[in-house]
Amino acid sequence: MDGITKYVGIDISKEKIAVAVVDTNRERSRYLVLTVKNTPSLTMYDALDPR
Repeated sequence: MDGITKYVGIDISKEKIAVAVVDTNRERSRYLVLTVKNTPSLTMYDALDPR
C-alpha cells in the first residue's frame, strides 16, 4: 500500500478565508479551493454548506 500525500494551504484575511487541498498521489494532480467571505458569525458549518 502506498502512502497518501495531501497538501493543505490556508489563507486568512479580514475580507476572506481560503483553503486549498492538493492530492498528488494520482497520475494527474487534483485540487480543491474553497473561498468564503470572513464575517464575525462565520462557522465552519456555514463555510461548507453547499446552499
